[in-house]
Amino acid sequence: MTSDEEIENRSKAILFRDGKTFWFVSRFLSKKFSRDAARLYAFCRMLDDWADVGDHAGPKKLDDLVEFFNSSSRIKNNFKDRISSIKTFSEEEKKLTFEFLRLGLSRPILLQLLKGLQRDTERALIEEKSELIVYAYRVAGTVGLFMAQILGAESEKAKYYAVDLGIAMQLTNVCRDVLEDARMGRRYLPSSFPPKNIAEADLKTREAIADCIRETLILADRYYESGVQGIHYLPRRCRFAVYMMAKIYRHIGVLILSSGVTWWEERVYVPIYKKIFLTLSALPKALIYLISSDAQKEERKEHAAQLHEVLLGLPGVDK
Repeated sequence: MTSDEEIENRSKAILFRDGKTFWFVSRFLSKKFSRDAARLYAFCRMLDDWADVGDHAGPKKLDDLVEFFNSSSRIKNNFKDRISSIKTFSEEEKKLTFEFLRLGLSRPILLQLLKGLQRDTERALIEEKSELIVYAYRVAGTVGLFMAQILGAESEKAKYYAVDLGIAMQLTNVCRDVLEDARMGRRYLPSSFPPKNIAEADLKTREAIADCIRETLILADRYYESGVQGIHYLPRRCRFAVYMMAKIYRHIGVLILSSGVTWWEERVYVPIYKKIFLTLSALPKALIYLISSDAQKEERKEHAAQLHEVLLGLPGVDK
């Protein structure tokens, strides 16, 4: 087995283990797109794990990676050798980082992602909706931008919708993981309830948090509505997979609402049989995306710039 095959198998294994929905929709991508998306996911999964480490090791690795990319703009020597010299990284982590570099993705976007993850290690207590949107942009809108690059989206406008879809998915994550985040001392819902001892919250507090989840899911829907409009800017070969990703993730919100927003109980997820059903039911709508032409793209309404009002100045944002 060649080195590239080993890397591909390792990335796909991480994707299958930790990103079941991403793994499912990747089956609808070409081999190259699927491989590159798996490498991106494996790298981002590694970063996320660092942010979740309870001791100093994870945050130190994030800091070292920020320093690496900041200095890389000034030092033009072999990246692979320089990654190998980062003493805090394991051999596996060095390989995943180098494979990310091989994708040739934007450094300013990566630095925004790292900034969002660094916040997770410092003070993950969000109080305002604007804070939540900026956070969602950094940890997921940036990944949407990376995917747009990987999938070959050429239009500048494609970036706006990629950001929106990433934000929508992160807002869904926030609503799904309230209890899990609180146990780590984190609060992403724009409210003031304390994350400590949230599992023992009284009925009034539970309902207040449930109301906040409902509001956040409404906000997520606005970003989903915008995000799927941008699918027309992707190459036809990729459109169905991206549409299915949006549809499946959006369905998590549907399940949260249909369960009565009992966030203090077990985590909601979309089982494989439901993903298959959603895939089949999505075919008529997906066909529209598959047959749309470049001329039809230009006739579509403008991106809703107000969705990016609190993001102005960040990479890939609607001005």
